[in-house]
Amino acid sequence: MFCRARLRRTLGLVIIGSLVAPAWAVVSSGTAARPAAAQTSFTISGGGWGHGVGMSQYGAKGRADAGQSAAQILAEYYPGAVVESRAFTGPRVKLGDANVTDLSSATGTIAVDGSGLAAPGERVTVRSVSGSLFYERSGQPITALAAPGAPATLSWSGGTITVSATGRSYQYGALRLIPNGNTFEMVVVGMSMQQYLYGLGEMPASWHGEALRAQAIAGRSFAAYRVSIRPQDPDFDMYASVSDQAYVGTQVTSGASGANWTAAVDATDAQVLTSAGSPIQAFYSSSNGGYSERTDYVFVASLPYFAASADPFDANPANPNAVWTRTFGGDELAGWLNAGGRGWVGSVTGISIGGNVGASGRVDKATVTVTGTLRTVTMTGNQFRLAVNAAAPSSRDLLSTKFVIGGPATAETSPVPPPDTTAPDLKVLVANPMRFGRSGDICAFVLSDEVAITAIHIRLGRTELRSRVGGVGPAFPQIMCINIPPRLRPRRPTRVVLTGAALDAAANLRFVQPTVTIAR
Repeated sequence: MFCRARLRRTLGLVIIGSLVAPAWAVVSSGTAARPAAAQTSFTISGGGWGHGVGMSQYGAKGRADAGQSAAQILAEYYPGAVVESRAFTGPRVKLGDANVTDLSSATGTIAVDGSGLAAPGERVTVRSVSGSLFYERSGQPITALAAPGAPATLSWSGGTITVSATGRSYQYGALRLIPNGNTFEMVVVGMSMQQYLYGLGEMPASWHGEALRAQAIAGRSFAAYRVSIRPQDPDFDMYASVSDQAYVGTQVTSGASGANWTAAVDATDAQVLTSAGSPIQAFYSSSNGGYSERTDYVFVASLPYFAASADPFDANPANPNAVWTRTFGGDELAGWLNAGGRGWVGSVTGISIGGNVGASGRVDKATVTVTGTLRTVTMTGNQFRLAVNAAAPSSRDLLSTKFVIGGPATAETSPVPPPDTTAPDLKVLVANPMRFGRSGDICAFVLSDEVAITAIHIRLGRTELRSRVGGVGPAFPQIMCINIPPRLRPRRPTRVVLTGAALDAAANLRFVQPTVTIAR
C-alpha cells in the first residue's frame, strides 16, 4: 500500500530519462492549470558601482567640473599619500587565454623572434596543440611557430597588430604567446609605463582634463605598485581586465577624444602616489554612492592612505549610478541562490541584513539572512551579491554592496489567498527506452507549475535506487538522474516503474508512475 506520510518523510523522488535517446514521452499529473502562485517580490535600494575604496571616478569628474585640480582630487581620495616623480618600467600585461587567434597588421610586417612571419595586410592564424605553438597562412601548410613547448614573441614593424581573440588592436610592445596544453597565454611585453597608460581604458576621454590627470596618476600608481612587488605569476604582472586595470590597446587613443587622454598621460609623466617612499595600491571604482569605504572592511589589510568619508561630488544627478534599485521575485532569488551553492530554500519570503555594516553603509561583511518556504540560510552581503550577479541578467546586477533591503515591495496578489490545497502539476519528460550507458545514469527532465521539492526513484529487484532531492519550479526545471551501480545494470532491456514525486510548501503531494524501459 502506498504511504503518503512515508513518501513525504523520505521524498526520494524520481523523474529521469536518458537525454541521448530519440523517443521522448511526457508524463504529467494531469491536473488543470492553476492560477499563478503568489510570490513575494523584494526591492533592493543601492548606491555606487564597484568596491567604493579610494577614488570615485564619477566623484573625480564632479570635483573637476567644480574647479578642483588633479592634485586636490587625489588629496581627497588618498589622504596621506604624496605625489612624487618616480621612474618605473611598464608592466607585462596578460590579455587573456585562447586556443586560436588570427593576427594581422595593416601597415607593418609581423615577425616571430626576429624572423619574418607575415607581410603587411597578411593574416596569420596561431593555435596551440598539445603544448606547442603552430601557425598557418592562406594556402600554406601548418608550421611550427616555435620549438616544441616553447613560447614565441611576435613583433610588428610600425602601425598596430590586431588580435582576433581579444577583438582589439595594439600599438606598443610585443606579443608573447606562452603555450599551455591546447591553449596559450597572450601577454604584451616590452612597453614603457607611458605606453601602457596610453592603452588604459578606465575613464571616458571626453571628461574634464583634471579628472583625466587624476586618473592617469592613479592608474600609473596602481601599475607601479604591481610592478614593484614580486608577481604572483612569473609570466606577467597585470591582467588587462578590471581584475587589475582595463588595458584596451588603441581603443581610447584612436577615439574622437583620444588626444585628451594622451595629453593627460603626457602631462603627468612619471608622477605616482607614494606612501613611505613606495607606490601605493591606488584603488578606484566607478562610483562610491556618496561615501567611500576603508580597505580593511572591503578587502583585508588596513592601508593608511584610505579613509571612509562622505563624497558629495559623487552623489549628484549627473552620476547614473549614484543610486539604483532592483526588484526580484522570491522564486528567481531562490533559483539564483541555489545555483550559487547556497542550497535550496524554496521560494524566498524574507531577507534581512544585520551585524557588521561598514561606515559607508556597505554590507560586505554584514550578515544577510534569507528565509524561504523550506529553510533559512545566512551569508555575507558580498556572498549574496556574488550569488545574485552570477545568475541574474547583467542589466539587473547588484552594482555594489552598498544596499539595503526595501522589504517586500509588493505581494503579487491583492486579497489574501485561500489555503493552498492543490498538489503541484508535475511533468516528467523521459526517453523511452532510458539508456544508462557507461556512467550508469538514467535521467529525466522535471517541471512543476509551482515551487516544490522533488526526486525520482526506480526499483530493480529488491533494490530501490533514488536521485538526489532537488528543487523545481516554473522558472527552473531540473534534470534529475539516478545512478545504477554496475552489479544492478540489466544486460537486456528491462521494464520498470519510474516514480516521480513533488511536495510543495503547503505539504501537498503529487506523484507520477510511468512504466519505462531501461537499457544499455
